[in-house]
Amino acid sequence: MCDYAVHLVGTYGPFAVITYPRNEIIIEGSDDGETWKEYEFKYKPGNIYRRPPWNIPHQPRLDWQMWFAALSTPNDNPWFTLF
Repeated sequence: MCDYAVHLVGTYGPFAVITYPRNEIIIEGSDDGETWKEYEFKYKPGNIYRRPPWNIPHQPRLDWQMWFAALSTPNDNPWFTLF
């Protein structure tokens, strides 16, 4: 029997550990002010039945910035108010 562990998946990079729970910003829009629709971003967590997208070498900047915006206050993210 083997006396060492084989690690197929491990921590990598500066974001090996993320916050828990992971708060997410949800953006909705309406044409009539009564019926609201959630906008789903391609690279943000969302539908759990959706396959994760392939994004290398693309860096999804808006999705990435929204993750950090959810960790702080609106005053810390003036870009989001303008968005």
